[in-house]
Amino acid sequence: MDNSSIMVERSGGLFYGWVIVSACLLIAIITYGVGLSFGVFLTPFREAFSCTSAAASGAYSAAMFAYTGFGVIAGWGVDKYGPKIITILGGLLLGFGLLLTSQVNTNHIWQLYMTYGLLGMGMSPAWATLMTTASKWFVKRRGLALGIISTGVGIGPLIMAPLASYLVYTSGWRFTFLVLSPTAGLIIAAATLLKRSPEEIGRLPNSEIDNAVMPQPERRVSKDTSEFNGLSLREAINTKAFWLLSSMNLMVGIGIVMIMAHIVAYSESQGIPPISAAIVLSTLTGTSIVGRLIMGMASDWIGRKRVFVICVSIEGIILLCMIGASNTSMLFLFAAIFGFCYGGHSPQFPALTAEFLGLRYMGTMLGATAFFWGIGGAIGPVLAGHMIDITGSYAGAFILGAATMFLGAIGCLLLKPESRVKPGQRGRLS
Repeated sequence: MDNSSIMVERSGGLFYGWVIVSACLLIAIITYGVGLSFGVFLTPFREAFSCTSAAASGAYSAAMFAYTGFGVIAGWGVDKYGPKIITILGGLLLGFGLLLTSQVNTNHIWQLYMTYGLLGMGMSPAWATLMTTASKWFVKRRGLALGIISTGVGIGPLIMAPLASYLVYTSGWRFTFLVLSPTAGLIIAAATLLKRSPEEIGRLPNSEIDNAVMPQPERRVSKDTSEFNGLSLREAINTKAFWLLSSMNLMVGIGIVMIMAHIVAYSESQGIPPISAAIVLSTLTGTSIVGRLIMGMASDWIGRKRVFVICVSIEGIILLCMIGASNTSMLFLFAAIFGFCYGGHSPQFPALTAEFLGLRYMGTMLGATAFFWGIGGAIGPVLAGHMIDITGSYAGAFILGAATMFLGAIGCLLLKPESRVKPGQRGRLS
């Protein structure tokens, strides 16, 4: 950072960036705990609505499409209005969606699609909003900060999936959604702690000068600082980096959401009891917590691209191995390895976005590229369910998932240093 462009002084106390991280973590736990536990409800929905796996999976696809479709709007909103109001709106929509899902008519499956679409809208502020906000607070420890926040994606289902499975087993799925709806209040409470950037309270990002304070009235960061330079969406769509990041999101979204939606039902098909099958999902999401922390820190040392390619490639291999899972122990082992790598690659998406497209409009950039993740997430569960219905086997679905993960790794390898945003440089396809 150019010290001539800003006045700083040392100050004691807790760096507020860690308060931001804590609030973001709680929001992620609640949001993704609800959103990524769909696998627990797949069999109950299939029975209640008397429909196929593909039809029941359509609800999750509706949620994922709304999640990333409205994520573009949420990303633009956080750039323009800040994270607080956008996250509060998301919490309200999430709670309302949970409440309405408990009341759907099982004679009309379109109602389930509508309420799950509302759930997806409620989830939409989480990724772009949280990652953009934290990225603006941290420079030197950005990988660690993003890794900590993204553990919420694993902690949430780790807690929520067994709880939801128990409630469904004892009281039914309607009661479960009714009980979960008030948890959205925690999102709203945590959102009140969010600040748009360090400059809002007169501080610098965490960097070489930790917890520095900007005396009044000079609250500004040099416009020549590359960390805060970036492309507008119009400029970004003309760059190779934007489309590579989008294709990586698309491919990985197909594989990840497919396995998240079907791993419980697959485990049950292997003779595992429903609650134990839910624990397979919890194992996957639980080990992702460790992966997010370890590989988030590792990416600060060995690079974002290297971590992403390693993790996504291993995920593809594990999906192929899962076809031959002949006993419960193997299934839990494969879920644990897959989960660790899934957690390891997740924080690299926002970090690579910041690196190649810049921070200035990062919310918009994350929303736009993650929209393709949503397309993949919408396609994956339904396509896999259709293949399962036709063949009676999960093999084809797992092969499809593996292929998309390998394609995602190839896309990351094609990201080159010359694609990186430089101060004053307009984006272009090369």
